[in-house]
Amino acid sequence: MEKKKLDVVTLTFHQSDNYGAVLQAYALQTKIRKLGYSTQILNYFSEGVNFWNKKITFKTDGYNLRTFKSIIWQFLRRHKHANFDHFRSYLELTEPYFDTTISNAGNIAGVYIVGSDQVWNCDCTFEDYHYFLDFVEDDFKKNSYAASFGYSSIPKKYVESCKKHLCRFNKITVREENGIDIVKRTCDLQATMVVDPVMLLSSEEWKKVMTPVAGKYIFVYQAEKSPSLIQFANSLAKSRKCKLFIVSSVFKGTYGKNTKSFSDKGPDIFLGLISGAECVVTNSFHGTALSILFNKEFYVESLKHNNTNSRVNSILKTFNLENRMIDMPLPIETTQIDYTNVNKILQQLQKESESVLLDMIHAESK
Repeated sequence: MEKKKLDVVTLTFHQSDNYGAVLQAYALQTKIRKLGYSTQILNYFSEGVNFWNKKITFKTDGYNLRTFKSIIWQFLRRHKHANFDHFRSYLELTEPYFDTTISNAGNIAGVYIVGSDQVWNCDCTFEDYHYFLDFVEDDFKKNSYAASFGYSSIPKKYVESCKKHLCRFNKITVREENGIDIVKRTCDLQATMVVDPVMLLSSEEWKKVMTPVAGKYIFVYQAEKSPSLIQFANSLAKSRKCKLFIVSSVFKGTYGKNTKSFSDKGPDIFLGLISGAECVVTNSFHGTALSILFNKEFYVESLKHNNTNSRVNSILKTFNLENRMIDMPLPIETTQIDYTNVNKILQQLQKESESVLLDMIHAESK
């Protein structure tokens, strides 16, 4: 008996041990299900993307302080990976596909959606154009939801390949404002900006998969190592007589007294850390997005000469919160956020993004 086709298959970085990557994968799948469609995430093992998640092994060249730190770091990475795998159990995946077999996945669903996250950052994927749905048969139209290039403009060496693949898309939606300009310049198509999938779900929906964290604390999430961010957060914690709880993309480093690292924890605790924080200090796009969703006081570090700024600037501009991006560790006059207007904007964007997603699926179901 022929296996029944899925309504929707999504393709994203669900295997990454990155908080934003896994949470947005969960959010998009959950939203599509709530809209009444069967869906799975394509369980694609990309050689390029999985380079960043390569197998963790213990290697030593003698016993010294450097070796000891390396062993601790690798142990924490293993523990973090296990915690992420636990959260990934919430995801419904297809059978595994590899570069040599992904062509077999080109007709297993009525709708293909790539996104969100930096799926169109060719440096990040090592030019893996499967993230442009190149394996999907021509009879099946292709879509993106909140895809991100991760650039202010596509590097010249990738432009022609990106143009070829983007021109085969039925509907292109992007996460950042500059993504609209990139698509227009590259292939003269009109893209639509939508909210990141993590913002498609309400804070109450996120609490269903959240592990609460107790205490009075400032939460720091640094996607990129930044001593100035830690210095700023420490000053803030001292002035408010709070502890400092930290999640960092780098395990190495000491943060001082009254500080606790949660860097090996899974996405469930990460959500709890944001939800329960007195204030969030971050240099991450998803740290910013979730702070807004949970109506937290937050500050974003302005990173010099960094593509992260364009992604964060876009979301801050959308919610009229540009003043939350600051130069750290310079002291500031702390200000409260009026979430009345922010939430009105969010509700409207959620409604519009859901409508775009529905149209995308309906167009393919006809």
